[in-house]
Amino acid sequence: MLSDDGTLVSRKIIFIDLYWETTRLSPATHHPVQEFMKSTFWLKSLSRKFGSKQQQQRSKSRSSARSKKGLTYEALESRQLLAVVGFESGVGVLTFEADTGQVDVVTVSQPDATTLQVLVGNGDSISLIDDAIGNAAFSLSQTNVPNDTLQIDTSAEDVNDFFVSLSGMNDVFTADGLTLISSINVNAGAGNDNVNVASIAVPASLN
Repeated sequence: MLSDDGTLVSRKIIFIDLYWETTRLSPATHHPVQEFMKSTFWLKSLSRKFGSKQQQQRSKSRSSARSKKGLTYEALESRQLLAVVGFESGVGVLTFEADTGQVDVVTVSQPDATTLQVLVGNGDSISLIDDAIGNAAFSLSQTNVPNDTLQIDTSAEDVNDFFVSLSGMNDVFTADGLTLISSINVNAGAGNDNVNVASIAVPASLN
């Protein structure tokens, strides 16, 4: 086996030259077959010796290369708090479920004669589920943070009953001047909540 840098090759050539020179000068003291066997054994020994060193050097080089690689870190995705709004088309049931673990500030109003608006505060955002997804009557926009305002075009989708579920914190819920829906039900949950539905003209219940 030959080494990559040519060291073993040159040693073999030197040995062979010396061997044949010695044989040529003293033919009586050397038997060609025996000398050939000895030279072959000696060359194999050199090959094992230098080959082993070369393998060790390669192994060290690979280990060194691996050790030089720095640690990599995967960035964690953002954990933005979300309130969830669902809709059941056909029966006109609108649901709002506040995110858990933070104080919720929710305001429901009517900016015009056909629009029902839900605004969440305290850095919260709204996510749509069920028939609200891809519904042209549902439009998310930004008032303070992205997707914190939902407007529903009631001329395209009738909203009859509105069910609201707040978290177990000290939440704030306000319904102002609602006439576009038939009823509203607020489940305040635990905590010292501030719920104001006095200014609406539709039946309201508080649990």
